[in-house]
Amino acid sequence: VYSVALGSMLALAAGLAAWTQPWADRGSRDSDIDNLTTGQASGGLAAIFLPVWLLCVAGDWLQGPYVYALYESYGLPREDIARLFVAGFGASMAFGTFVGSWVDQLGRKRGCQLYCLLYIGACMTKHFASFWVLLFGRLLGGIATSLLFSAFEAWLIREHELRESGVRQSPAHSLTESVPAAASNGSLRRIFGLMWFGSSLVGISAGPLGDKVISLIPPSEGNFLSFHYGGLTSAFDLAVVVLLTGLALLSTTWQENRGEGDGEVEMSPTEATAESGTSPMQLVLRAIEAVSRDPSLLALMAVVTGFESAMYGFIFSWTPALTEGAVSPPALGSVFATLMLAYTSGSL
Repeated sequence: VYSVALGSMLALAAGLAAWTQPWADRGSRDSDIDNLTTGQASGGLAAIFLPVWLLCVAGDWLQGPYVYALYESYGLPREDIARLFVAGFGASMAFGTFVGSWVDQLGRKRGCQLYCLLYIGACMTKHFASFWVLLFGRLLGGIATSLLFSAFEAWLIREHELRESGVRQSPAHSLTESVPAAASNGSLRRIFGLMWFGSSLVGISAGPLGDKVISLIPPSEGNFLSFHYGGLTSAFDLAVVVLLTGLALLSTTWQENRGEGDGEVEMSPTEATAESGTSPMQLVLRAIEAVSRDPSLLALMAVVTGFESAMYGFIFSWTPALTEGAVSPPALGSVFATLMLAYTSGSL
């Protein structure tokens, strides 16, 4: 059954991808020289952004199939596992409220580096069969998730603006003095298409790769603080390796950028906060005021809340739903790949 589902979703996703071609930009009707110019500009930015993004998002996807199963293997009751999941979701909610303004002040590159470090720490805690250590790891992971879906996009958009304005030189500016706005937007649109399509491919690949890794080393328990290694923890160790690679790559190839008007001046966190003149709480209050005046935004928030609530419930429940009472539990990575194929098909 699982093999049939995987094959069917693979065929559907492949067919939709061939039809829609999400990696291509069809929204621009620019001249040949504009396409050449923006193609080189976006290609240079894509060459340093996409490898880092795919490595960093792979560090997240590799953990997905095995979090609940790992907690269960440590003998934690379902109630404690639920508390761990809620702690992670709550940390993401609380930190996500302020992460945008903090990253703007401290620097988007620093935010991406912090994501890698926090998630590496979260993965390391998975070796310990201790509720409190695992809880600490969930808090780290929740904060990291907020950074993953904010800092990277913010860095990309600002870096694109700096290159198109000539503040930072790119190969395209050696061909023409200026790039038309439509062509510039098209190049960024193409990078976003590659970004999210690539993320889907990484998520699909993460499942089978994780299954392979956890089968290589049998699970074992050490003598120090219920330390475990091998088995399910191997998937988290692989995530650490991937995140370290992404961290090294972004640290050596990316330049720092911040909010509008900051140029390329390097500032310490204290200097950046003083320079901004606006605290994160003030920005949040402004956002609340703006949302409260627009009924359409309130409606959108209600829809997103309903969708996210259902999604979080599914994330918590899908592993026990498939494994409890099963004579032969499925390979969780393969099931995760099937779910990712469905996700990809929906996004196409």
